[in-house]
This record gives sequence, structure tokens and C-alpha cells, in this order.
Amino acid sequence: MSNIIQKFKESLGRIAVRVVDFTADLAEKVAEKTQEVCGRLKRKIEKWIDSRKPTDKVPTSIIEKNEPLIEDISNEIAGKFPDFYSEVKNGDPEERVQKMHDLFTYGCQKMNVNPCPEFGLFLPDCEGDISLYGSYNWGEHKLELNLALITCGDPDLFMEVCGTVFHELVHARQYQAVQTLMAGESVEKFGYTTEYVRLLADNFDHYIRPEENYEAYTKQPIEAEAFWFKEQILQHLA
Repeated sequence: MSNIIQKFKESLGRIAVRVVDFTADLAEKVAEKTQEVCGRLKRKIEKWIDSRKPTDKVPTSIIEKNEPLIEDISNEIAGKFPDFYSEVKNGDPEERVQKMHDLFTYGCQKMNVNPCPEFGLFLPDCEGDISLYGSYNWGEHKLELNLALITCGDPDLFMEVCGTVFHELVHARQYQAVQTLMAGESVEKFGYTTEYVRLLADNFDHYIRPEENYEAYTKQPIEAEAFWFKEQILQHLA
């Protein structure tokens, strides 16, 4: 019996060595892969933060072109909700959804987004990001908004979704401008210069997602314009 136990111990020892070797080898491979991914991500981020610092801010020409539009949009929102906080807090949820859709349709017209994106609503699950206000998928040309934040009756959250509609419509406008330029047509109707649309096209090809690096995400040209546009509207409504 003692010989069997001894051999079993020796076998366990060899298995333990192999496990350690396997674990070390796996860790090394993971480290190499991580370095590779981090290297690619670093180069991607540096492209927008280091070599393109002048584009971190919205160009003056874009600001000047959009200021009257932002004022019109803010007046439209105020017109739909004369007593904003009371109407959102005490109003009918279905009515709030309808008014949000009306804002979306109005925004498409004012911002020359044609065809208008498909309009959708979503309910986040408990495992998802319940604070996500909305998104635009340029591949599917679809804009979706968080139904929970529209219908919950919180005026501040509802106002954020109002701003999000136009943040996402900026993306739709940007993408359509790129497609228009690629077709050899003028992008003047979008309020953009040819040089700016070329910059947007490059950014679409090298887009930085928020989970990769949030600061770089907000500073890339595509997002810098959209965040600026939204904040201007919210400031007008404050």
C-alpha cells in the first residue's frame, strides 16, 4: 500500500509542475496579447489626442453656423413644454413619448437629416447600463432612446433625453455628410466645410469607444461636436 501511495504522490507532483508550467505559459501569452492590444489602443488614442490637438474643440465655423439652429431648437422644446417641470412630472407618459418623437422629427428637418433615421425606444435590463440616454447606429441608420427615462416622470432626466435626441442627430448628420462627400456632392447644406467632413470620415474609420478611453472618446471630432451641440441646447433650456 505504501508503494502505491508514494507513486500517487509522485504523480501529483508531476501534475502540479505541469499545471504551474501551463499557468505560467498562459499568463505569458495573455500578457503578450494584452501588450499588443494596449499598443494598438495607445496608437489609436495618440492619433486623436497628440497629433490632432487642434481638433479637440469644435471649429469656430461650426459654432457660428449652428448657433441660430440651436436657438430655434431650444425655442421648439420650450414651446412643446411651456411649464417644463410640471408637465414632465405630472403629465401623461404616452404624451411625453409622442412629444419626444415630435422633437426627433422636427430635428431631422432642421438639421437636414434626410432620410430621417429609424426611431426606436428601448428598456434597459438590470444588467445593462440603465443610465444610457440613447444611441445612434450609423450602420443601421437607427436612433434609439431610453423609454424608462422618458416615462419615469423625472424632469431632469427627461431634459437630458431631449438633449440626447439632438446629440445623436448630429451623428446622423455627420455620417450623411460623409456619404454625400464620398458621392462627390457638396456638403454645404449640412453647414460643414469639405475639410471638416474629411476629418469626420477619418474619425469614423478610427472611432474610439468610451470603454476604451473616455477622455479620448469625448475629444474626438465626431463626439466633440455632438456633446457641444447638446450642451448648448441644455444651457438654453436651463
